[in-house]
Amino acid sequence: MSDGRRQRFGAARAFGPDRTGNTMVEFALIGPVFLVMVLGIFEICLILFTSGSLQSAVASASRYGITGQAGDTDRLTAITEILRDRTFGFIDIEEADISTLVYPSFTEIGRPEPFTDQDGDATFDPGEPYEDINGSGGWDADMGSAGLGGPGDIVLYNVDYRSRLMNAFVAPLFGDIRYTATIAVRNEPY
Repeated sequence: MSDGRRQRFGAARAFGPDRTGNTMVEFALIGPVFLVMVLGIFEICLILFTSGSLQSAVASASRYGITGQAGDTDRLTAITEILRDRTFGFIDIEEADISTLVYPSFTEIGRPEPFTDQDGDATFDPGEPYEDINGSGGWDADMGSAGLGGPGDIVLYNVDYRSRLMNAFVAPLFGDIRYTATIAVRNEPY
């Protein structure tokens, strides 16, 4: 190829497409989306792990609670320690709402205290007679009484915890995450 022809093709190449910056532009467009997607997948895995850990911890704590063992500490403190150990630090137990309610039978869980519906509207109105099963001094929409129960009692363990996501990139997409674990067991006849 002669020098004259080489100069003409060199000049034509100067006006042709330049592809040296394509990769950088494509990465600038796709990179943030890919990063948010990877962080989102990581966050979802963390949510699933934390949720599973909490459910397992509540099951372990309830297994301990049904035995009535106390050892050197009271049962509630021991149950709280089991929850702390089994959630591996992903749940701040001091911030969690831990409740235990005692019921006379499994069928009574979550049911209101019985009352006489004098006006027939199927709702409790002040002044209507009721049976104070949990001893609270007033009618309650849930007849469970607070505590860990005695021998043969039904106990509902519930842990409720709200948490923010770890990644600031995906937090606005999800908001706060609420973890809840509940299990109902019958205490042993100790």
